[in-house]
Amino acid sequence: MTSTPTLTWCAEQVRRSDRDRFLTSLFADAAVREDLFALYAFNIEIARTRDVVSEPTLGAIRLQWWREAIEKIGEGATPHGQHEVLEALAGTFSRHQLSADDFFAIIDARAQDFEPSGFVDQDALEAYAAETAAPLFRLALRICGQTDGNADEAARHAAIAWAQLGLIRAMPYDLHHRRVTVPKTALEAAGITATQLIDRPKTTELQPLLKPQLASIREHSKNARSLMRQVKRSARVALLPLTLADGYLATLKRNGSSPFDPRLARPGGPTQLRVWMKALLGSY
Repeated sequence: MTSTPTLTWCAEQVRRSDRDRFLTSLFADAAVREDLFALYAFNIEIARTRDVVSEPTLGAIRLQWWREAIEKIGEGATPHGQHEVLEALAGTFSRHQLSADDFFAIIDARAQDFEPSGFVDQDALEAYAAETAAPLFRLALRICGQTDGNADEAARHAAIAWAQLGLIRAMPYDLHHRRVTVPKTALEAAGITATQLIDRPKTTELQPLLKPQLASIREHSKNARSLMRQVKRSARVALLPLTLADGYLATLKRNGSSPFDPRLARPGGPTQLRVWMKALLGSY
């Protein structure tokens, strides 16, 4: 009997906390897979800042610590014993000549998570999606062999689509913690207050609230695919989350746009098959 290989620390964190990217990373070339896991484990650490600290000041301190650590790695230092992600990223930086600026952008964008006011409108939501996710998609492209910037626009569209979808899927968690990510203009158009949404989320008609956001996700997914020829075949795996997005969008269409559907919690079997087929065809 063949034993199951032990995952590295970063790979295990991604498997536990970002199963979508863990799945898509399995279709990357074996030579770069661990570097993708290091990148995505870094993103997990940054994205969870709001959930592991109690005050914005502490969040700023934590983000600044990561910023300084990335700066040192960008200068060629190898951080021993500081954090498993940093040790893994040191090698990733040197192998792929990554830009520290993209890491800084991810870190700086997460400061917005401590803003209590939420998103004013759909444009503000899309800007947040781009700022938090586009640098991550660009870095993944670089790791997968897209060394030029020709595919960056495709990455930006994919990032805006994927990050917005992530916010919809995270709505049950966010509402439980009294956080509303639906833009204020959508709430006003539906005649619903943020407090009403928080107090009665499962009885609120969410379809009209999420309609602009879902339309934006589909439009940006379409735009990302229209630029596929700009993306090297080996690097298209970095945009494979869009295939998973198709499955989640289909679920939301069937259930009346309810983010409380348990099928949104992880990729289902048919979706995994589609990912395999798209990867085999060099598509996303």
